[in-house]
Amino acid sequence: MKLTSSEIEYVKQFIINKKYIYVEEQIEILDHFISILEDDERLGVEISFESLVALLYEENKVDLLSIQKSVKKSIAKKYNKIFYRNLLEHASVKYVFLYFMFSLLYCCYLMTISAHLDVLTIYIPFFLLMPLSVWPIKRKFNAAKGKFLTNRYASRIFLVFTSFGILPGNVVYHLASRFGLNLNLICLLVALMIVFEIVLFRSYIKTIFIGAVDSKAMEDRFKIVNS
Repeated sequence: MKLTSSEIEYVKQFIINKKYIYVEEQIEILDHFISILEDDERLGVEISFESLVALLYEENKVDLLSIQKSVKKSIAKKYNKIFYRNLLEHASVKYVFLYFMFSLLYCCYLMTISAHLDVLTIYIPFFLLMPLSVWPIKRKFNAAKGKFLTNRYASRIFLVFTSFGILPGNVVYHLASRFGLNLNLICLLVALMIVFEIVLFRSYIKTIFIGAVDSKAMEDRFKIVNS
């Protein structure tokens, strides 16, 4: 027996109230749960619709939790794979050479004007450019209604960029200074760290952009979930 629009809306709200808050979870769980409801012979006969929904939820709670975990795992795997693919693409010889030349020139220029350069100064332009780079992506996410696991996992790559992009530059600079390396060698080492950061950052931007596009496309496809 097919559910009416009002019944589907009730089931949708019921699922959301059970803390399945992400759109991707709702899509898979609603599809599975509605199929169970429509196949149940008690629908519209023995008990009220609301009671049947609550009863079937309790009977199938383990399966629904399993679906939730599976959805989260598949999305995390998808965006990790996308990020590493982007990382390999931007780590190619063509890109790395351009990044290195820019980083080396910029680093040498800063070393020239300051004998006691703090490595954080080198990162100021990247900190200034980062919000400008992320802003259009944030707008794309905001354009899609609802909450998306895609948003969460694609954006989480930012932690990788922050942890492994900035920290090595500080470590290299301070260790090099401590062991008395000359400015040219310090410049070279820090420039390599800047290249590393640029590669990570560009990979992150491309990954989160794909996530934003996927979220918007999903919002358009599944209006029943995002209405």
